[in-house]
Amino acid sequence: MKLNKFIIKVLLFLLLSPLLFSACKKIMYGVEDGIYEGTYTAVYLDTTVTLPVTVVLTGKEYYCSGSGGYTWYRQAGGSGTYKIKHDKIVFHDEHSYPTDISLSQVLLGEFRYNSKKDKLILTLIGETRVEYNLKRVYK
Repeated sequence: MKLNKFIIKVLLFLLLSPLLFSACKKIMYGVEDGIYEGTYTAVYLDTTVTLPVTVVLTGKEYYCSGSGGYTWYRQAGGSGTYKIKHDKIVFHDEHSYPTDISLSQVLLGEFRYNSKKDKLILTLIGETRVEYNLKRVYK
């Protein structure tokens, strides 16, 4: 009788362990699919620009809506694929952009990220200070 209970416990553990490990991975990396809205903030020399932005994450693809307009301080958007590497997220965009757009105006490159519940903060790793402060509004 005790052997049967032991075998049942072992079998239950083996059957449920993949669910436990996948849940841990989701919590550890913490970036979930959805539609995120918030702000894009960039510091250019002595000027700080903050603009509204929407970022959509689905699977391994992303789309970022730009703020539009043809001024030097716009957020130009971006779309492509992304990959999570521990505490970093790398956005890859193969589109070409006009020469009057700095690549820091495109959601592109390597970012540190911090996520908590529905909030996601992306900070560009590099010389230009760029940050996306986002909140998930749709799952």
